Amino acid sequence: MDLQKIQWAAIKVINSIRNRGLEVDVIQFRDDVWDAIVENNKRIGFRNEPNPKFAGCKAERQESLTLAFRITASWTHKDAIRELDVVDLNE
Repeated sequence: MDLQKIQWAAIKVINSIRNRGLEVDVIQFRDDVWDAIVENNKRIGFRNEPNPKFAGCKAERQESLTLAFRITASWTHKDAIRELDVVDLNE
């Protein structure tokens, strides 16, 4: 797994969502990706937070997720919620 590639892709999608005027509700990471992010954060000196964030978004571990990550976004038009699934990056 290339953690930097996954993180870069997630940030790119989050920025794209925000550039369209949408709000990111949550980003969910697959177990192994979540563990790698936590370990990387420890390595570079970030503390483990009780309410973790990724690129300013609420972040969660999702055990049953088969994709590297999933982003749930919403917009104000009729209070709709749109779930965006992002496929794995040729790991």
